[in-house]
Amino acid sequence: MDMQGFLEIVHTRRCVRRFKTDPVPDEWIEQILEAGRWAMSGGNAQPWEFVIAKSQETRNKIFDVYHQHELHGHHMEMTRNPEFRHPIRANPPEDKPTFRDAPVIIVIVGDQRTMASSVTVAALYTDSHVFHMNMGNVTQMICLAAAARGLAAQWVSTSEMIEEPLKRALGVPDIYKIYSMVPLGYPNHRITSFRRPLGEITHREHYEMAKYRSDEQVISDIMKMPRGSPPPRVSG
Repeated sequence: MDMQGFLEIVHTRRCVRRFKTDPVPDEWIEQILEAGRWAMSGGNAQPWEFVIAKSQETRNKIFDVYHQHELHGHHMEMTRNPEFRHPIRANPPEDKPTFRDAPVIIVIVGDQRTMASSVTVAALYTDSHVFHMNMGNVTQMICLAAAARGLAAQWVSTSEMIEEPLKRALGVPDIYKIYSMVPLGYPNHRITSFRRPLGEITHREHYEMAKYRSDEQVISDIMKMPRGSPPPRVSG
């Protein structure tokens, strides 16, 4: 693949929240996991393991746990000033998450004990940012691989509130951490995206203060970004 082909994948990748129920071939899932297996990690720790949820029973367990998380998120969001509320969290959640029709959910599990493979200073601090970056790398790789296969994916972040019930629902040992889930499938809505221009975020040789954003500018830019709730499902 040339650079243009790679950039095409990068530009077309989206976090999708509505999926068709069409099944994803097992071969494709294996290819996507293979891409994740080769993600970067500090000290080549490779802390990731994957729980693949395909059966309706297992996915329902995940849905039930995540629904409680969404309810909590909705209540928290309502404490913000109205103009800052995120539309997705400001509305009461449905009885199941928006990704309820995704035929596959990859739950990414991390083992912090692998930090022993890194330098001493990182290994001593088991909550090191290195471990978080490792888990972010594998999640990103899986999302890119899905896009390369023409599939949609959603990066679903977890929290301490959702992590423990997820472990119980999936039989994950307590020593592991669950930082993200990636629902996979075919998109059931079309989505656009926005990125800041490259010239605004690139600095040559030193930080160019002319490009520094004040607090007010950051807030203004955030308010301009599309943050609408997921569009209704479309067929075809």
